[in-house]
Amino acid sequence: MLLRQTALTPPQQSYVEKLEIAAKHMLALLNNVLDLSQIEQRQMVLEQIPFDLAKILDELHTLFTESARAQQLHLSVPQSLDFPTQLQGDPTRLKQVLFNLVGNAIKFTHRGSVRLAIQPVNTPPADTHSISLHFSVTDTGIGLTPEQQAKLFQPFSQAERGTARRYGGSGMGLAISQRLVAQMGGNLLLESTLGKGSCFQFTLTFPLAVAAPASLMPDTPKPEMPAHVLLVDDDELNQFFLPKLLNTLSLTVTVVGSGQHAIAQVQQQTFALVLMDVSMPEMDGYETTRRIRCFKSAAELPIIALTAHALAGERERCLAAGMNDFLVKPFEMKDLQTIMQRWLR
Repeated sequence: MLLRQTALTPPQQSYVEKLEIAAKHMLALLNNVLDLSQIEQRQMVLEQIPFDLAKILDELHTLFTESARAQQLHLSVPQSLDFPTQLQGDPTRLKQVLFNLVGNAIKFTHRGSVRLAIQPVNTPPADTHSISLHFSVTDTGIGLTPEQQAKLFQPFSQAERGTARRYGGSGMGLAISQRLVAQMGGNLLLESTLGKGSCFQFTLTFPLAVAAPASLMPDTPKPEMPAHVLLVDDDELNQFFLPKLLNTLSLTVTVVGSGQHAIAQVQQQTFALVLMDVSMPEMDGYETTRRIRCFKSAAELPIIALTAHALAGERERCLAAGMNDFLVKPFEMKDLQTIMQRWLR
């Protein structure tokens, strides 16, 4: 992120872009391994939060439109839905399944189309508190034989030996998707004909959301600069890079490497916001936050968790410790800027 903001020659810019792509690919691979491990060990807990299905579809359309156009494919994603879209569930995992299915369909389709369809199983009465939705992703791609279909949902499995070499991928996306759909109460089914295409489909039931999701909140005002931010992190690389990223947002940064030093700084200085690493030796970020909240002067101080734990329940643990929000590492510059705008008034 920092390197992108420096003057780069065209070849250097190309190298940085390729490095970023490689890093994201490696991160996605590691996340897939962790997801599969958690599912197999029954340690994954699904969130139950309000979300807007229409927003997920907008993101999906934005992400895959260009790749479909590059392959001269017609991509169909519902843009207007005639049923309630404010739902309760785990939007991250639903998005993961849909992105896997649509991404796979585009990858294995040389010509024709990829279509995502969503239909209510039954028209819900006005007084219902839930809705059952049928999802299907249909393509006109290479298709699969019955033998290939039989092993498709096995981890690290591709339809045939040359598939990974020709198309790429780790062979984990469909295995994870099948298990996520099962954990959400559905069953991922496949219909496919070799040379004619495939259709993946599943049905899930969602409670209707009683409140608008946080993502629908109005845009927050931009932070009033300059502002003084306290960064609490024991990692030397984070101590080096994070202040420079924050400086690009015109923020002044004080850096400390332990919970004890953070408590001392809050007592001595006035900060507009604290970025708190949750995993520190001796005194972690949760305990440090609880102690800071004991000071009357810090009762309204925004404290943002810095965590590498993108697990269900992590947000609740941060909030229970007295933090206001959390930022999952590694993050994009836009994520950092958004959270600064949200909490710096």
